[in-house]
Amino acid sequence: PERRAYDFFYGSNFNDGIASVYTGSLDSCIYIDKTGKNIFDETFYECGRFNNGVAPVMPEYGETLYIDKNGNEVEKPEKKDFGIETVAKWIGNEQKEYYEKENGEKLIDTMFDNAHDFNSLGYAMVTLNTEDGVIDTTGNYVIELGKYDYFDFDLENPNVIIPEKKASDGHLLAGLYDVKNKKELVEPKYTNYYIYDDVYIFRENSEALIVKKDGTIVLKFTV
Repeated sequence: PERRAYDFFYGSNFNDGIASVYTGSLDSCIYIDKTGKNIFDETFYECGRFNNGVAPVMPEYGETLYIDKNGNEVEKPEKKDFGIETVAKWIGNEQKEYYEKENGEKLIDTMFDNAHDFNSLGYAMVTLNTEDGVIDTTGNYVIELGKYDYFDFDLENPNVIIPEKKASDGHLLAGLYDVKNKKELVEPKYTNYYIYDDVYIFRENSEALIVKKDGTIVLKFTV
């Protein structure tokens, strides 16, 4: 299926003890607890991941609201403001993007082909000459351009990034990257990965790997 262009809209990962899972199509999802129980007894068009007790949902296409862990509608959480915004500028017939601070200064001199907004962890994906990388709010690369093909984030753990590389058949294979030490903890070779409250699970065919949130590999086994 096509990757969704949201910062935190995806299913099958546990967060706050709750996971969203699709029920037969990408237009029908529910929330379950770790026993597999449908905790709201309700089906949504789109289910976002819980973060700090709140999740974005679409009851139907085009309608977005936010719910708490009891299923009650709540106010949209305030987005963390780092005082940095993306600015688009046309250079000839090409649109370039860069980051600007509140005082009008550039965060980084580079004019990117694509400069994504910073997420709640203070990371932003950037694209230059078809290569992707990740920068922090100081403008420094935490993952340099071209090292990986795509990235995912655990919104409650700023210490790691989940990088993905394209396989020969075009599928994305996931691993784990230590941001602080700039070290690859898990080679990106797993088709499936799951984010739980306390561990990550990676799986490729019959091989599975369990990794703690601090990057410690707990268990590697065949299923």
